[in-house]
Amino acid sequence: MLKRVPCLVELLTALGLIVAPTLVLWGEKDAIQPPSYAAKFAKGIGGATKVQSIPGAGHLAYLDQPEAVARAVLAHLA
Repeated sequence: MLKRVPCLVELLTALGLIVAPTLVLWGEKDAIQPPSYAAKFAKGIGGATKVQSIPGAGHLAYLDQPEAVARAVLAHLA
């Protein structure tokens, strides 16, 4: 269950406004926001979504695994 933190509740509410195809990237080892949150975030998005875990990455996946993040984004945009 997602914690009832005001900013998180606002974020989850706002996700429904997104209607563009969306890639939700999540660090496999994210200790701040557990990977299980990725599916919950994706479910809240109004448009088509794809969830992809970045192996070996923590909360800042783009810093931990920049090449893997770049590949995922480029594949999503292709």
